[in-house]
Parts: sequence; structure tokens; C-alpha cells
Amino acid sequence: MIPITIVIPVGPSEANKRWLPEALDSIRQQTLLPDEVLIISDMAGLPQGMDHRQSYPIRTWPTPWRLGIAAAFNCGVALSSNECIFMLGSD
Repeated sequence: MIPITIVIPVGPSEANKRWLPEALDSIRQQTLLPDEVLIISDMAGLPQGMDHRQSYPIRTWPTPWRLGIAAAFNCGVALSSNECIFMLGSD
């Protein structure tokens, strides 16, 4: 199987943060699970680190300043451990 990374940028608006748990739940319900989920916290104030409660690691990377969705996706692609990347909006 090809290793897969899912990149989710999360901005500072409440709409982005409110739907993040549902986006992660949707990933858990898929037939083929990713090897990692990379959350780009674009000034969203999300906690940093790994979440090992899942069957795949969730890494959170905080941006040093507000990038916007497109640049946050690009950061996720650059930080990914895998070549196959799926981009998922948090909202």
C-alpha cells in the first residue's frame, strides 16, 4: 500500500476550529486509514504535538504568522512524510 498523509489547515476563525473534530472523525471512518494526519494550525491556537489515541499519528504544526489557506496547504505538503498527500479542509 502507498503511504498517505492527510493535510488539514485550520485558520483562526471559529468555523475552522468547530468542524475539525468532525473532519478527524470522518478520517477515522474511512476504509483505508492514512499513515499520518498533519494539521497546520494557521494562527488557530491549537495545541502542538502528537496524538497517539488514533491508529495513525496526528501532528500539529503551528505557523509562525498568518499564512492563509493556500500557503498553509503548501506548508503541509512540505512537512509531509509521504509522497501521496490528500488535502482536506477543516470546514
